[in-house]
Amino acid sequence: MEIRKYNAILSSQGLKAFIIAMVGSAEYNEAFGEDVVPYNRYLTLPAANYPNTQRLYNKLTKQDAKLEVPSFVSSSNGIDMAALPLTQQGIALGKEAALAGLSRTSSLVESTAKTVRVCRLAADGPATTIAAIYAQVMDVAMVPDAFRMPTCEVQLGQTLSVRDFVRTLASSEAYGDRYVKPFPTNKTVDLLFRHLLGREVATDLERLQYGQLLQEDGLAATVEAIVMGSEYARYFGEDMVPYHRGV
Repeated sequence: MEIRKYNAILSSQGLKAFIIAMVGSAEYNEAFGEDVVPYNRYLTLPAANYPNTQRLYNKLTKQDAKLEVPSFVSSSNGIDMAALPLTQQGIALGKEAALAGLSRTSSLVESTAKTVRVCRLAADGPATTIAAIYAQVMDVAMVPDAFRMPTCEVQLGQTLSVRDFVRTLASSEAYGDRYVKPFPTNKTVDLLFRHLLGREVATDLERLQYGQLLQEDGLAATVEAIVMGSEYARYFGEDMVPYHRGV
């Protein structure tokens, strides 16, 4: 079904549409987000039948002088499956042995996870809070001058709350150039939710509603609806920088 879907896109719309559909998919967002280079997540699937498939894969991606020859000899996991008793424990052991290789990917996935730090204006001060706002909303570690909003920086904590700063920054031309113009609407909605609510879009209906709002009323209206909504208020209030909530 999945192969048929992407074959249809490739044949009818071309390579560019195929890549956009794949890179803009929910699976890509969940697995890699914006700053993780895609990696082989299922190291053992073909290797179940061809034991040195992973070495051959590594040979293609990380060249060295060693010659790898395909092996068609069945691998052994050290457990005699025939000797396992036909009990729930025996069945569980069999499944555990068959899937043991998948655990090797866990450390790689964990290594890409970001440490979440909650930043409040009252506790952390203006300088740290400003840096955290740019990092969350614009997704940058070093802030280019083109992204900066000097007036908001000066007024933060006086006439502007963190919430006001976030709303203004996400509605800015810089945000639009970075996250609206280059992407299809659904992708932009995904990014807005991640940057402003700290979570992924929960349902297709939610993505559809905000996608229509973005197309019909523009970026500022969409940001207004998200930042001034009850969910934002519940989790971040007026003086907390949005953060990844892991939901």
